[in-house]
Amino acid sequence: MNYYFDSDNDSDTLSTFLNEFEVQGNTKPDKPTLKQTKLDKPSFISKTKAVPNNFNVDDEMHKAYNKYKSSIINEKQRKISDNIYAYYNSLNIICGKPGSGKSFLTCRDIIQLSRIPSVHCIKYISKTGKCDDETFKSIIHLIKCPIDYLSEDNAEQHLRINKEYKDEYKSYKRKPRAVVNPKVMEFLHVDDLNNDVLNTVLLFEDFVGSKLIHNRFINWMFSELRHNNCIVYINIQFFKSITTDIKNNATAFFIYPGYSREQMQYMKRQISIPFNEEFSDFTDLFDRYSKMKNNEVLIINLKSNEIKFIVLKTYST
Repeated sequence: MNYYFDSDNDSDTLSTFLNEFEVQGNTKPDKPTLKQTKLDKPSFISKTKAVPNNFNVDDEMHKAYNKYKSSIINEKQRKISDNIYAYYNSLNIICGKPGSGKSFLTCRDIIQLSRIPSVHCIKYISKTGKCDDETFKSIIHLIKCPIDYLSEDNAEQHLRINKEYKDEYKSYKRKPRAVVNPKVMEFLHVDDLNNDVLNTVLLFEDFVGSKLIHNRFINWMFSELRHNNCIVYINIQFFKSITTDIKNNATAFFIYPGYSREQMQYMKRQISIPFNEEFSDFTDLFDRYSKMKNNEVLIINLKSNEIKFIVLKTYST
């Protein structure tokens, strides 16, 4: 005989089944019982110690923070100066059509960055490893730190070494009597250990169609700029030419005039534009953008949560 149990008559059916099971010569199983068992406390668990009355967790955390304050600050995205548009440890995307003058803003920042002692080097990365930008060529004499020119083919290997040697430089700082490797110091273009951290400026010129866009190491570096202490500038002509990952890791966007309403709408969908009372919707923003002069730039800074239009003092030839 088959027995089927349901929620309405489970108890009656179970009782009938057990009675017939016993008639057939089987031993009726004991009814299951739920017993509460007291477990002995394992001997390896010690008694909880009370926190001493004289221990103040807030004070101790404050002391620990102050001890490593310099290292913590060096890893933050923070303003460099009022006259430099990029932040420390930031990814900056400069978007402008050919001939828009987008190199001017980058050059303006780099000239000033090269005068900061912790900025040890500028890496100029292009398809050929040569400087093809006339604006950059015209201001090279104003740059006061070394420039390494890298091609797309050797950029990854060079930047891997740069990271490795910067980490080694940090290790020298932690040792009271560090044995310094001259090869490391020469590669980094430094003569001493006076800086707590070394900041590297990376300029990716004409990133459209670059094989580095999908390079795993380069994209990892973009996502870890605060640990790698890099300030990155990417010059592009078309917003669609870079990946979503790069856009998501960006700190600020610098958009030059000349893009259509449709192109600007695409940018808006791709950027988490912060709220701004003056430009509460896209129509207001595009209306102001469409009236920009050639020497104006729209800045969308996701770190400071601001939208602003700036006027650059450009020069003419």
